[in-house]
Amino acid sequence: LPWIGGALALAFVCGLARGEDPPPAPDDPPFLVGDTHTCKQPPLRVTRPSDAWQFVDLARVGRASGGTKFQLWYGAARANIIINAWVEGLRDEIKKDPSGHAVEQRRRQLEGTVRELKVVRRKRVKIGKRVGALLVVTGKVPARRDPTRLRPITIEKAICYRPEDSVFLEVHLEFEDPRRTKQLEKDFKKLLKKVRF
Repeated sequence: LPWIGGALALAFVCGLARGEDPPPAPDDPPFLVGDTHTCKQPPLRVTRPSDAWQFVDLARVGRASGGTKFQLWYGAARANIIINAWVEGLRDEIKKDPSGHAVEQRRRQLEGTVRELKVVRRKRVKIGKRVGALLVVTGKVPARRDPTRLRPITIEKAICYRPEDSVFLEVHLEFEDPRRTKQLEKDFKKLLKKVRF
């Protein structure tokens, strides 16, 4: 893939689909304190949508590399939000709609990891003040303790492009309980609104 960070994002999705949640450490939890965290390169600020979400300390769980900038974890819902950012110059064929092209690339990647993939929604979305593209899919992935059994999964991806420094931003929500869809979609929208990118 020509996308810097694309392989990382796909690997992250595959890992999450296998159920690789933040490791339990009751005496010393792998979470960061605070509602808002920033990244200097590229400039980015993220605020959690509610107290139910916790920022994961990526350095402590061994994921502080590549394009992944933040991860948020909602334990009761077994839900993850992963935020990736990477620099990439635009090829001529995608200059008119870089976000839409990036979302289509992600859809193709998910076809290889999510069974019975169904596109629920594709539309324009705002991430902070920037316009991007949203992809929502459902499907099935192997269960955590029994890979021969499939479990449902919902994935939402919002992607936008910042031309000033050629940075793509991807915000990825993943969860398995369809009964929590409305609540988690509401949290996802809140987070997207608060992102400063």
